[in-house]
Amino acid sequence: MAAADQRDGAKDFQKMRLVPPACQKETSMERKLENLKWQPRWISFLGCIKGCLDYLKLDVSDAWLYGATGHAFAFNLPKGA
Repeated sequence: MAAADQRDGAKDFQKMRLVPPACQKETSMERKLENLKWQPRWISFLGCIKGCLDYLKLDVSDAWLYGATGHAFAFNLPKGA
């Protein structure tokens, strides 16, 4: 793919992400859950899950969450260690 084609494709993608002002209002299908909040974590995905669990009032420890998702067992070690 030529560089010019890549730039044009990137511009098209950016246009798709823009929301026209008329669509920025809440529609009948949208709902904002007021107390649903992302919880900061080193792994953003787990922060999302933790926020959802807290919203649902499910008391789950961080240790359980990391273990249940397998993230507690993911290690980043250099070769030869």
